[in-house]
Amino acid sequence: MSKKRVLVLCGISGSGKTRRRTRDPLLRRLPFVDVRDIYKAYEDQGDEADWETVVDDAIIEVQKLLETHDRVVLEGYFLKRSSSRRMIRANFERDDSQVDFIDLEAPLAVCIKRIEDQVIAEEISVADAHARIEMAKRCSK
Repeated sequence: MSKKRVLVLCGISGSGKTRRRTRDPLLRRLPFVDVRDIYKAYEDQGDEADWETVVDDAIIEVQKLLETHDRVVLEGYFLKRSSSRRMIRANFERDDSQVDFIDLEAPLAVCIKRIEDQVIAEEISVADAHARIEMAKRCSK
């Protein structure tokens, strides 16, 4: 049996994670977990979740998908040298799965434009866009 693989798309909002996942011939066929969807689920329930809780939930969702799939995509804000990367790697390598981090980068101006385009397309709220832009500015320094 071949090793299970977790392909982790990493980068700030607007860096191209979803674009890459939906346009890449290999990635678009794979099941995925988007950290943004987990945050949204908490918000929809009227709850707040800290980053560690969201990462834990994402790991659980990916583990469920790995029960029936050989490869799964995890999409999120997992920046280089972050504790969340160490957490992800430790969880999946303990189960003998391979973890590949794919870092996506774009100039801050491009990221902001993409976030603004999501507001225009009514994919995200203005408040969400503001939060994402502020986070992108902090992370791009």
